[in-house]
Amino acid sequence: MSKKATYLLGILATLIIGCFLYHQFCCVPCGTACLKKDKTVILSPDSTALHPTYPFALNSNDFHFTTQNNFNFLKNDFKKLLPIDDSITLGTNSLKAFFEKNTATLKITGFTRKDEINNSIFPNLGYARANDVKNYFIAQGIPSAKIEINGVTSDDIMVQNETLLGPVTFDLIKPTSETKPETDWQAIKTQLNSDPLTLYFDTGQTQIALTETDRQKIANMIHYIDHVENAKLDVVGYTDNVGNRETNIHIGQQRADFAKNYLIQNGVAPDKINSNSKGPDNPLQSNATKEGQAKNRRTVITIH
Repeated sequence: MSKKATYLLGILATLIIGCFLYHQFCCVPCGTACLKKDKTVILSPDSTALHPTYPFALNSNDFHFTTQNNFNFLKNDFKKLLPIDDSITLGTNSLKAFFEKNTATLKITGFTRKDEINNSIFPNLGYARANDVKNYFIAQGIPSAKIEINGVTSDDIMVQNETLLGPVTFDLIKPTSETKPETDWQAIKTQLNSDPLTLYFDTGQTQIALTETDRQKIANMIHYIDHVENAKLDVVGYTDNVGNRETNIHIGQQRADFAKNYLIQNGVAPDKINSNSKGPDNPLQSNATKEGQAKNRRTVITIH
């Protein structure tokens, strides 16, 4: 046998032995894990566990688009990190073209980890992230009425250097043969306005303390204005009757504008909010007591 043939046989034997050892010691212990490609699994540097990063995937029976890039967020924050990857922009443009010719709903689910602080106006940070991504789609020309959002708490999300990678998933839902009854939006509006969101806060505050009930009211109101054409939020500031009327009207407007700006900072579109003042008009309680005056110094948010 020639030296060349012997050399080639040696290389072949090395490759065969190497493949056998790799299969024996790498693939066998994890069973079929090597064959699963639905999620990209990466080791988080600040965790000993494996967490998936979800891709940007938009799929239905007649529309398919997937890229491993997705929207990312800093921990404890609901605003997406910029810039947005070009592949996401490409997918969004394709989705816009699909919506122009088809009837469907895009469901966005945002995720939050249990150890995160909800500093948003929404029921949880995942919901706030879904709302922020929704605003991106709206800015790209996709109607808000075609989008539904939700928030879920889950620790099955990758964190890398205080950044959550892809904590957002998407479902493209086409209507089925079972037609759902048309939503009675007028009844929903009446119900929401019968128990409006009322805020009390001191001058100089930079944040508004919201209860879980308040956050859910805001989510319900935004869902309404997203789906009903020309619907807006009315933010009205009120005062007690101490001092002259002109001054109180001004103070009421300051309170309404503060609440409006706070909503905008949290992802509500500016053109969806009206703000005005009624000063000392329509008091909730008598101004004869300090307690009554405190209840009258308020900001009320309803649907217009």
